[in-house]
Amino acid sequence: MSKPARLSIVQTLSEEQRSFLENDSPPEPAPLPKPVPEAEAAPQQKAAPRRRTPRTKPAQQSPAPTPTAQPMAEPFGFATLTHRIRPAILQRLQQAAAARKPLRQFPWTQQDIVEHALAEWLSRNGFPIND
Repeated sequence: MSKPARLSIVQTLSEEQRSFLENDSPPEPAPLPKPVPEAEAAPQQKAAPRRRTPRTKPAQQSPAPTPTAQPMAEPFGFATLTHRIRPAILQRLQQAAAARKPLRQFPWTQQDIVEHALAEWLSRNGFPIND
């Protein structure tokens, strides 16, 4: 059995594609369809009137809980830090963030929790953070 002849990439292009590549000017755009006058357009059905739902008083919300810790000072920027941790620690970090976020107890994001934990450890071990 003989193999079929191999084609070059140019041989696989259509005439339109080849002319586009060989010419410096782009092809003429297709003409836009003519707009149909409103009188000739298909009749539109009237939409049913909307029903208004009665307004109800908003549910009594309890006051927002006070944060347990104050947010750290606004940083001038962040540095990327990548480390590997045990899956159990990651799972507990995710659980802590998920539990604190609805209560809006700062810190509630994983980033803030890790940042506070590191800052606390550094301070306890003689490397205080000077903001």
